[in-house]
Amino acid sequence: MKVLRSVLRPMTRAVCSAILVGLLAGLVFPYVIKLFSQDQLLSLVEFVLSVAVTGLIINLFAIAISRPSSKFSGIPGTLTLFIPILGPLAGGTGKEPFWIFVILGIVGCLFWSIPLFLGIFISAVNKKIGSDNE
Repeated sequence: MKVLRSVLRPMTRAVCSAILVGLLAGLVFPYVIKLFSQDQLLSLVEFVLSVAVTGLIINLFAIAISRPSSKFSGIPGTLTLFIPILGPLAGGTGKEPFWIFVILGIVGCLFWSIPLFLGIFISAVNKKIGSDNE
């Protein structure tokens, strides 16, 4: 039971931080795009500023909730801005419900965090195996 707990604890923290970062990405990005695009025409400069400001907010939040197992959760959060969230924002009707972006942010961040989860899992297993051999 101790082995399972020592392996699952860092994984649970990483999953929770990915969920929080994805939730923040889904909450902030649509509002920042609306803020920079007051004339309903999104130029390239406005888009770049929207991505930069949202990426900065996401990465600062990831650093603020940072633990050793969740210190890289800002990277999947930034990738989430492009793949799952940008599609409905750019190609949608503009009448999508707000909760769709929150769900897309959470699912996207969990997807982009899979390599992080695998690294944490392998590190925890190797650490536990190394401590059992001594």
